[in-house]
Amino acid sequence: KNEENRRIRKQYGFASNKGIGFERTEVNAEQLLNSLLDGKVFCHLFNPASKRKDNTFGSSQKKDVNFTGSYVIGVDIDHTSYKSAEEYVSKLTLQPTFYYTSYSNMQTNEDGTSKGARFRLIYVFDKKIKNPYFFRFCAYQLNRIIEKDTDEFITDDCNLRCSQYFNGTNRNNADVILSYGITNTIYSLEDIEATET
Repeated sequence: KNEENRRIRKQYGFASNKGIGFERTEVNAEQLLNSLLDGKVFCHLFNPASKRKDNTFGSSQKKDVNFTGSYVIGVDIDHTSYKSAEEYVSKLTLQPTFYYTSYSNMQTNEDGTSKGARFRLIYVFDKKIKNPYFFRFCAYQLNRIIEKDTDEFITDDCNLRCSQYFNGTNRNNADVILSYGITNTIYSLEDIEATET
């Protein structure tokens, strides 16, 4: 409904104002990373009460009550004293399955200061996390491990919500300062000391 958003959507050729559309797709870690580098977004698994005509569902259906699970936990790093995503990742005992920098990585604030390194860590697990409360616990456990390794507090804990989605970036945009990496490591929930009882 924001006029500036409408103008931008029109500028880039979006025909409607329906917003992001989510569609269930099966991918491996490398395919997910490549989709994110090409500007796609992703969310966890949901069973929406209703879908659009094009078989996608919107953000209004991305609710805890519709959550059916996730094999992935993402971590958003927006504030860090580390100079790069690579420097940050090098401190981690649990290396992410993959990571990628966000649009705002190393961009400049209005006052001319640097926003610093900004990136997402994506961890893939071998077992589906099926409950929104258990998902929150698993994400919390992962965050604590990362905080201990880096000696920094994760200021954006949006990843605790199973209804959170993650934006991609655009590797074809010369203004984006991009870096990414992939280990293809698949973790078990025991690796983050999160087991269902």
